[in-house]
Amino acid sequence: MYFAEDIVRGYGVVDSGSYEFVEEYSEGLVQACSWIGEIIKVLGVGFNGTILICLFLHCFLRKYGTQSTEVSLPTYLQRNKCALILVVNLCIIDLASVVVLYFILPALLSTELSPAETCAWKITAFCFINLGTTLSTFYLAFERWIKIAHFERHGRIFTKCTSVLLILSVWLSTLSYCAVAYVLTAKNSSSSSWLCRTTALTSSSFLLIKPCLVIAMAIVMFILYGDIIAKFWLLKHRNEKFRKRQIDNCRGGTILDVFPSRNLFKGLKEENIFEKINPVKLVGFKTCQHSQCKIKRMDSSLGKNHYETNLRKVFRYLKDSKYVLCILAAFFFSWIPWILTYLTDFILVRTDYFHHKTTTMCGNFSDVNMERLLLKIQAEIQNEELVESLDNITNDDTDHNTVCAALVKVYEDATLDLVTRLYFTSG
Repeated sequence: MYFAEDIVRGYGVVDSGSYEFVEEYSEGLVQACSWIGEIIKVLGVGFNGTILICLFLHCFLRKYGTQSTEVSLPTYLQRNKCALILVVNLCIIDLASVVVLYFILPALLSTELSPAETCAWKITAFCFINLGTTLSTFYLAFERWIKIAHFERHGRIFTKCTSVLLILSVWLSTLSYCAVAYVLTAKNSSSSSWLCRTTALTSSSFLLIKPCLVIAMAIVMFILYGDIIAKFWLLKHRNEKFRKRQIDNCRGGTILDVFPSRNLFKGLKEENIFEKINPVKLVGFKTCQHSQCKIKRMDSSLGKNHYETNLRKVFRYLKDSKYVLCILAAFFFSWIPWILTYLTDFILVRTDYFHHKTTTMCGNFSDVNMERLLLKIQAEIQNEELVESLDNITNDDTDHNTVCAALVKVYEDATLDLVTRLYFTSG
């Protein structure tokens, strides 16, 4: 891909796993990312734009359209304006992410920029997409948890002012972090900025804040949604248990067994037996007949659930919770694999794993000489897509081990670049 085959074989780089991965999967992954990017560009603009238009149209018609009769509802069932504001903000930041990624960033990268500036713009765009979307989704999940699990406190916590402050915190924190990330990355002069391997940059410690923050918010968000699902299952189990007891008591016992036993004559005043009382009509037969019909209908619908196994009950509960589970699965597979890959690569770089691996393959070498040679190789690759010879790059005093280490480093960065691009596109 970058070097002629005789160069790679001459320095023994062909035996490294990164070379095999780049040569075998680079072309397919690049094409797949390109196709997925075009699809996401159309769907991102169309989907988020349609949602925003429908929401604004709905608000406009409610405010200026024909006023319908308002139904008096309890506090916990009234319209939730805070959730609507947070959903609109999530759609706006998703739409802005698509515009930044597929329209603004390619326009910036088309100009003459240094490798450090190019890497800085890429990192800034990805920080905006990742951090803004995650913060908006986290605030929306927290609002849903308060609304469902603690609905009596929702009105006091999530006011219109609170929603505006949360939205401002999303935009201010995201833009501030992106600005600092750009300034720190643009000053980097190492060879890792050529393919933008963020874990090997001088600003990697600051860039580590974002994935750690996203992981923490994702864990909290999974706990909140898990609590919502647990409360839903508990309520569903209580309702089914009550209905089963009601059916069993109506089959062979008395309906009084359904309710707690208590003194029904407590607090009643004494009656005069000589007082004239209006005649009472006996309607027991009709009531009994109606109850029997009603019980039969309940029995026919819940007969199979009465002896339901625990495994089937779990599957049924999971089916009822499928929408929440789909949301969690989509968020997990969009961001978490890339974050885990980033953290793993960061740990391996900090523990000198790749340095020891390269030393085992190439022998002892100087990191300073390898870095200088690597910058020359990268400049040659930018001028010529395929390097046929290293005579213009190496000198007579350049040892074999340093050249081997530089070639291995090129393919290591290319491997991480392909993996990051794949997860970046998926996210």
